[in-house]
Amino acid sequence: MRRKSAYKGRAIRMDKLDSPVTEQLVERLLQAERLAVILSSLKARRTAKAASENKRIMAL
Repeated sequence: MRRKSAYKGRAIRMDKLDSPVTEQLVERLLQAERLAVILSSLKARRTAKAASENKRIMAL
């Protein structure tokens, strides 16, 4: 027995949808420039946190 769904639109099988969705994610999110910005930001945050921790350790 299928349960009722609130969505009344057209259903698309997951196996048909996986590839196009994955391709779009890779194309839009995993661009070299975007990844460089993300990694640079992460490195800056880690450096700042390490400096803060080192300062606290020295104070102790």
